Amino acid sequence: STQPRVLLDVVGIASFSEIQVSGFSTFTDNIFVGTGATVGFGTSAFFPDHAGIYFGDSNDLSIYHDSDHSYISDTGTGYLRITAADYLQLGTGSTYDAFLNCESTSGSVYVNFNGTTKLQTTNTGIDVSGILTASQTLDSPELYINPSGIGTIGNIKISGNVVTTTVGALTIRSNS
Repeated sequence: STQPRVLLDVVGIASFSEIQVSGFSTFTDNIFVGTGATVGFGTSAFFPDHAGIYFGDSNDLSIYHDSDHSYISDTGTGYLRITAADYLQLGTGSTYDAFLNCESTSGSVYVNFNGTTKLQTTNTGIDVSGILTASQTLDSPELYINPSGIGTIGNIKISGNVVTTTVGALTIRSNS
């Protein structure tokens, strides 16, 4: 028979060349799997609050959940790279309202607010939808404002083809 007739109770260290366990197993201490070994799970692995998964010789990549928040932490050298074949979304909520989208086909990155794209990277710079407010000096020699939109730069407001200032006089110069 392949069914065991007695329970196995090990105190101390035991070595096995192969072990197959079916059903539920409860471990009350750490389980160490040798270097180069593969650990497989049927369909799911469950971890309680305050449990973490650690990767690397120095535990420099971890996935952790406390009772309130979830964390992915990379404390090692190099980059934390998250990749997707076509489309990567970061978002919130059960309906997954994405606030950051990255597309591999166009190379664009989209930043959304309340389901609407407000900023998109392009091959020539960025496109902004809505009001653009800049609190510092813009060093770019060119600024394009969509005539149907409104832009604010410091104390200068551009709306359609009207340019106004909220402080002092407005001077527009030409380089030609």
